[in-house]
Amino acid sequence: MLESIVDPDCYIHRLPEIVEHRRQFAAHAHVVLHRFLAPPVLAILRAQALPLCEHAVRRDFNMKSMGNTPRHMSTLGSQILDKMMPSLSGIYRDSRLLQILSQCVGESVQPLPTTEIDQYVFNYLHQPADTHGGHFDDYPLSLVLLLDVPQESDGGYVEIVPSASCVHDLDTAMSRRIVLEAGDAYLLRSDTTAHRVAPLLRNRVKRVAFNFAYTLPSFQPVYVSDSAAQLYL
Repeated sequence: MLESIVDPDCYIHRLPEIVEHRRQFAAHAHVVLHRFLAPPVLAILRAQALPLCEHAVRRDFNMKSMGNTPRHMSTLGSQILDKMMPSLSGIYRDSRLLQILSQCVGESVQPLPTTEIDQYVFNYLHQPADTHGGHFDDYPLSLVLLLDVPQESDGGYVEIVPSASCVHDLDTAMSRRIVLEAGDAYLLRSDTTAHRVAPLLRNRVKRVAFNFAYTLPSFQPVYVSDSAAQLYL
């Protein structure tokens, strides 16, 4: 059973990378962790994700609480994942992972309470036009682990606007694109950064990801939306 996704030999543990990641996160509200999932770990997670893809619940609607932006995707929330992939809870709370994230942020990163349905979720985009439309998260940090991603020309890339006033800032020149590969991860300041996954543009491509939500000691929620319940219950 996989107990940790942290590779002790990964470049991320070196001091220059720690300093640079913290600088990037402070300046740009996100940091990309290239090749974060070592090939053996990625292979295990992909194998464990196969039944998740088969059982993921289809969602096709516009999220009113997020500017009526579209959701066309298949998902599983924490409650189902606890039954189908019991090891995920330990991976999410792994002290080595929390240490890396805390080093990136410069604060003590903390897991969400076990009662939250979006502590860790599974997002599966696999049909043309599938998208996770513009939104903010209820909690301050999101770590996204990418198991499969399309080529940039096939869509499925991430778009962000840090310190956005609304989700529709993503449709302006302020929007920035993040192109990633399978095995990459990215850490996002997700409560103040408008973000979305661009639509898939053709058949036979997919985007498979786990999303881990975290909080900070300094975080004070201003508004809690109903978006998690609509996507993951």
